[in-house]
Amino acid sequence: KMSSVLDVAYKLPTHFAGSAAMSLLGANMHLEGISKDQKFTYLIGARHKTNQYLLQSQPTKGIYNPSFTDVQTLLNYRINSTWEIEAIGNYARNRFTFFPETQTSSFGVLNQAYQLNVFYEGSEFDQFDSRFAGISASYHPEASRLRLKFLASGFQTNEYETYDINGQYLFGELQTDMSKENFGQIKTYLGAGGIQTFARNYLNVNVGDVGVRGAYDAGKHQLQFGTNATVTNIYDDLHEWERRDSSAFNQPYDSAVLNLAYFYSSAASINYMRLTGFIQDNIRFDSLGRLTASIGVRFNYSQLNGEFIASPRVQLAYKPAGKKDLVIKASGGYYAQPPFYREMRDFSGKLNTQLLAQRSFQAVAGIDYN
Repeated sequence: KMSSVLDVAYKLPTHFAGSAAMSLLGANMHLEGISKDQKFTYLIGARHKTNQYLLQSQPTKGIYNPSFTDVQTLLNYRINSTWEIEAIGNYARNRFTFFPETQTSSFGVLNQAYQLNVFYEGSEFDQFDSRFAGISASYHPEASRLRLKFLASGFQTNEYETYDINGQYLFGELQTDMSKENFGQIKTYLGAGGIQTFARNYLNVNVGDVGVRGAYDAGKHQLQFGTNATVTNIYDDLHEWERRDSSAFNQPYDSAVLNLAYFYSSAASINYMRLTGFIQDNIRFDSLGRLTASIGVRFNYSQLNGEFIASPRVQLAYKPAGKKDLVIKASGGYYAQPPFYREMRDFSGKLNTQLLAQRSFQAVAGIDYN
């Protein structure tokens, strides 16, 4: 796409219908319909899924309880032949609880094998909730070559990652002599220790967006354009550490202080606006046979670091006369991917808000023959 966006088109219901399915891993259903005056349509879907049974084969034995639920709805109302209103909403709920119990790992060679047994206490609870809502008003009069679409949307996600797990381990050498009664069992214990992991990590993201899309039919020229203003608010609280104890010595060892294997503690809050837009012309050259060209440019400005990016692109397609199944294509452009919060933050929680967009120039040529 010249505009570097994903364009999703939903089905338009023509009658009342529905579906449902159920299995040991979850269930889903949907309903769709249309009003008697043919002006109002709706689509509603819901899913619930759990991978609890699939996780029983994990190396770490314990109680796994993952669950995923989401609900989505799409409402469409045609006011008249010129105006149409569309609303969409989505809610996704993810939960993961974990109570580890034991883990056994064996490794080595035929005559020298070892085993690590870990016994756990504690638990992990992760929670991810995301919400999205959007509304649009479309203007497309029958006699006009101009089509406009006004959009407003909001997105929110709340993420919680919390765990406090203490593992005590025993490490030993296995009996590899098949003539012994304790074959396959630990014959000599070589060491003992423990690992404790702890986290209280919270992330809250709020994104609001308003924009307009347009298209104009000028015969040999098909113009498309759009612009968006996006406000982003992010709050992140990171608190995570790990303590390792090996044979009665804390690692990394220091006789004067108690060291942790790692310790991250940070809090960040950012607010910024981003402006984006594009314009594209799809041109048909009748004098040159079946040659079409798509020429466009996309711009992006971030208030956070003041970076402005203009990305031109072009695509050519030629169909030789008399060759119905042959198309010769060539395209090229300058592309940029501005960073979001996850790329700005390192593993310790430090933030680099001056991080610039990744950029590339791409050129492609080829022939399609069916």
